[in-house]
Amino acid sequence: MSAAFRLSSKILIPSGKCYVTMRPMLQNINRISQFESISPYLMNLKTNPNLGMIGYSMVPVLNYSSKSFVTEIEVENSDENVQLYSDLFKHNNHHVPWREYSQDKMDKKKHNEKEKLIVKPITKNLTYISARPEKLEIDKNLKIQTPIDRPLCLLFSYMLAKKKHLLKFAKIYTDLGFDVLLVEITPWQLLWPTKGSQLIANDTVNFLYNNQEKYSPMIIHGFSVGGYQWGELMVIMSRDLPKYQPVLDKFRAQIWDSAADISEISVGLPKAIFPKNLTLQAALRNYAIYHLKTFYQAATVHYARSSNFFHFPLLKAPALFLVSKIDPVGSVPSNWSVKEDMESIGIKTTWQCWDDSHHVMHYLKYPDQYLDLIYKHLRETHVLEDVAQKTGIAKL
Repeated sequence: MSAAFRLSSKILIPSGKCYVTMRPMLQNINRISQFESISPYLMNLKTNPNLGMIGYSMVPVLNYSSKSFVTEIEVENSDENVQLYSDLFKHNNHHVPWREYSQDKMDKKKHNEKEKLIVKPITKNLTYISARPEKLEIDKNLKIQTPIDRPLCLLFSYMLAKKKHLLKFAKIYTDLGFDVLLVEITPWQLLWPTKGSQLIANDTVNFLYNNQEKYSPMIIHGFSVGGYQWGELMVIMSRDLPKYQPVLDKFRAQIWDSAADISEISVGLPKAIFPKNLTLQAALRNYAIYHLKTFYQAATVHYARSSNFFHFPLLKAPALFLVSKIDPVGSVPSNWSVKEDMESIGIKTTWQCWDDSHHVMHYLKYPDQYLDLIYKHLRETHVLEDVAQKTGIAKL
């Protein structure tokens, strides 16, 4: 596997082959011979003999004007990561900060070149994502006019997520043959449900209902506040269950990553808006507590109703919980309570709890295990089998 990256001096290299671009900011590098001439300064290799053989060689870079060079690093017979240390920064007295890249990141460029995603905004909070080149026509009632028959993943975003990060999660499912409906929510829409999250829920329900004949099977993958947002959808569906039951029946699996319940609003909201400012976090935390007490009818009562539907959902599809012991937002006790309540009404659940991954960062920390858990969950619910029959590209 190979890809070009700008930098680094500390890099975690998985088994196999990869390419790492370094930027030493050397002057007047414009010929391959000059690349070769600095190879003695490239790096010191420190490793354990048990990890395998290591070698490196210089290869040219397409963009010489960037004053970069690429080193090819090959690690044989090693299932462990190897730490590589470089003293290249001592050359010409330039310093470049260390970074770490996992195999997931090293495959990024090659992965994106294979398949580009089509991203189509439907509303301010709903985005349609697909790997298929067909152009979709969606009318004002959120009904797709284009004839299609596809599997769908309903992807609930975490607060203030960057689109490029959400697209990485969407691509997990587009690679399997799914189209993805991304649902996002802002802090303001969370604080004022009747003018925010409930309008998003109404649009999402309308999309699912108006296009139910175009999608099968359906699955849910929700992050953090997405659990609350899904609860708002079920509040709407519960008002006319005979109408919406056929939509619910199409959902075959649900996956909850760092799900945050109502009790975590005062914890999660400040961390999402001010991730690095403890003073502002404390101020917003105090306001969130005040907001929950003062605006009970305008906000808190809606949170409680949604939370009840998240704990005891109308949807009976098997659920996978992905949590961490160090996550204060999607906490273990809160998610365990949801798990137990779901099991009490006959929903099959699967539990994965890591020791050291942060809120909604499990995929970044444990990419291979994360994907294995998702694939296993989709196999056990026979989702991948049905998707493979429909699209021919799901991983079985």
